[in-house]
Amino acid sequence: NTNIIDKWHTKFSLKHDIELDKINRIEIKTTTKEERIHTFKHNQLTRKDVKVYVVSCLLEISEIGLTLNTLIDQIIELCEDINKVNELYALKKKCGINDQYEGMIFNEELAYLKLKLYDSSSIPQIKDDIPESITRITYDVNLANVDDIDFNALKEII
Repeated sequence: NTNIIDKWHTKFSLKHDIELDKINRIEIKTTTKEERIHTFKHNQLTRKDVKVYVVSCLLEISEIGLTLNTLIDQIIELCEDINKVNELYALKKKCGINDQYEGMIFNEELAYLKLKLYDSSSIPQIKDDIPESITRITYDVNLANVDDIDFNALKEII
């Protein structure tokens, strides 16, 4: 059984957040807005050499709920790779988390209820060939009218 947390990469230069194996990737997108609109780099979606799944998280900020600090601590407990544990502690620092500030607070139950998974090939994207001289294309995509898929699709891979 694969520990998906240990598949998370800490290099922000890589195209996707999680590399399950040579051909399966997961990109995680999060928003605190009410609409499911996420920003993608063009080359995150238009891959022909790998299969990309997109996890879309809608977080509702609240005064009572799960703090970012607690969430990161829960991930650290599951992580078996010491280098990733160190990166998670560095992430806490980058987010300004300390003894006085626990980070953003969100409604955890609602976040799980609104969590969705998409096949990147069904997400609207530019299909035309892009000239090599044009680089770093990003666009916002509203996923409201995109069909999501069941998370069980990942069970076969993981």
